[in-house]
Amino acid sequence: MHFRSLCLVLALLAGTTSVHAQSLENNLGEVAESYARPYVQPFVNALGNNLNSGLFHPSTSGRKLFAPRFTAGILGYATLLPLDELQFNTAFQDTLQLEVEFEGERYDASVPAVFVVQDAPTTYGGGPGVVRIRIDDTVTLNRDGQPDATVAIDTTLAYESIAGLVNTELALAGVPYVEFGTVLGLDVLLRFVPELDVRDYGRASFRGAGARLNLRPYLPVLPFDVSVHAAVQSLDAEDNDGLFEMQAEMEAAGATASATGAFWRLYATLQWERTTVDWRYVYDPTDAVTQTVFLEEGIELPVDIEPTEITFRSEGFDQRRVEVGFAINVRPLTIRGGYTAGEWTALHLGVGLLVGGK
Repeated sequence: MHFRSLCLVLALLAGTTSVHAQSLENNLGEVAESYARPYVQPFVNALGNNLNSGLFHPSTSGRKLFAPRFTAGILGYATLLPLDELQFNTAFQDTLQLEVEFEGERYDASVPAVFVVQDAPTTYGGGPGVVRIRIDDTVTLNRDGQPDATVAIDTTLAYESIAGLVNTELALAGVPYVEFGTVLGLDVLLRFVPELDVRDYGRASFRGAGARLNLRPYLPVLPFDVSVHAAVQSLDAEDNDGLFEMQAEMEAAGATASATGAFWRLYATLQWERTTVDWRYVYDPTDAVTQTVFLEEGIELPVDIEPTEITFRSEGFDQRRVEVGFAINVRPLTIRGGYTAGEWTALHLGVGLLVGGK
């Protein structure tokens, strides 16, 4: 099953910008958890690094407790990916269920194996790397469920790793937003993308909410505006066949100091944030492996791995970031942007409408 319709929503929100991106569901279905974790980790990091940037428009109510203010627009994000996040190497152990031909008879065998992954792309990597399966053990061969013979297997299987979703060093994203206030110095943020529900494919949705309290009305001696904020966001995706599900949660809280001019505003933010993504998929690599697996001597060896449901949690950056930015307000038009210095560098730029505020 192709999952590209849902990938279009992920493209908007998490930087998989190529319409030719392969499905996360299809890719993950070919690999075990030990492979999946490093494969998706840059995706998780970039997701939080982008969407936790520029949460609130820097315009505030100044010293006023009550001031009508409405802002709506769209923000674009870009996170610069370190080069070492585009590929990974790992090794792990697993058990293969092999069908082996021995002395003219066909047997089933459970074989312990070591998987060695070399130069494999992550979600933001390019072409495939190499996976080598090292088998070196004496194995009991079973026929009709009963032990029948033993054989020493000493060989290496090799096949291409799964490809990345998109080959890029820049994770892009975008999201619409609405803010309104100000009541008792409080502003409210809403982010929302309507649920995409495509027959025969699946569903994806995004939503977020936050609140900001301007402290200057309560501390009028402050020479500039100071505010505190908190926000939560979530991105969910699943297929219609029950083979894939992703639930991402992002949380952020921080404080901002800002100053204003005739038509501009500058700000600096210190923010704490964290991102988690829960994954569920069905691991069923049999077709992919049997089409490409071969013995180094050139003898094909059929491989059969039973489908298994995999669940795990990825944690993004539990980080503190410093963000500086600006807004240029030529009402009702507003242009805003910012730069983040955290675990990874992020930029954001947005355009929208601004009514009220400073």
